[in-house]
Amino acid sequence: MAVKKAVSKTAKKAAKKTYPPAKKTFPKSRLITVEDLTNIFIEASNRMEANHAKTEASIRDLSVERAKTEASIRELSAENRKLSAEHAKTEASIRELSAENRKLSAENRKLSVERAKTEASIQELSAENRKLSAEHAKTEAAIRELSAENRELSRNLGHIGNDIGELTEFIVIPKIRLAMNASGKHAFDNIQTDKLYKKIDELGEKKTLTEVDVLLCGETEVMAVETKTHPLVRDVKKHQERLEILRQHEDLVGIKGKKLFGAVVGAIVDPEVKTFALARGLYVVNIREEEEKLEIAEPETCRAW
Repeated sequence: MAVKKAVSKTAKKAAKKTYPPAKKTFPKSRLITVEDLTNIFIEASNRMEANHAKTEASIRDLSVERAKTEASIRELSAENRKLSAEHAKTEASIRELSAENRKLSAENRKLSVERAKTEASIQELSAENRKLSAEHAKTEAAIRELSAENRELSRNLGHIGNDIGELTEFIVIPKIRLAMNASGKHAFDNIQTDKLYKKIDELGEKKTLTEVDVLLCGETEVMAVETKTHPLVRDVKKHQERLEILRQHEDLVGIKGKKLFGAVVGAIVDPEVKTFALARGLYVVNIREEEEKLEIAEPETCRAW
């Protein structure tokens, strides 16, 4: 309503300003007729309607511009609210970063203290290592001295062992063949000692198969004898493996077609070792050094490999 009243007032003012006074339009000497008044009224009405139409169009244009302006204001308000929210987030992030920086600074100070402690510890360890190196050098020198003493002791023990081995072979070799034949179950006609058997492998190199201390030989049989000063159970097991190897390579060792027996000889034979060997079909020969003779124990079931 306010807009319409303003428009009406504007139109009335425009109408007053648009038409000049009648005294200027019509000559004084002429009389105004009813028809003239009618034409003047019609013309004035037409002009007023045209001006009113222009005013209405201007109002509509202003309304559209106002609507656009209000829409722009709303968009700007929304944008401002969005910017305010982003600003708030930025401020929060800045506060968080500041707190994190303070925390990192504290950590750096703590790390600096720890680093100083570590460097001090490293210096202490370096001093300790130098001390240990000196102690190690002393220990190495002592080890070298002990090694020299051990080598001398080993040489002495080796001589003793060789003497016992030579004594064993001195008694065993001349008597073992006759003692076995005396049992009436064997007929060995020769004896061989320290037999080393080798074969050529796939690369053309010689490879040791096994070694036999004493080998008793006959036309139809052979006996591999293992001599030990003090044989143990593991020696009996190893001699069994030796007999298996000899049989597997009978062509190479020259025993093909012959029975293969085994015997274990010792100056000191423990009862459990004797029982273990006899149970596996081996002869057990005990050296009677004071009598310079051999005591042969024959297994209940003499095994032939």
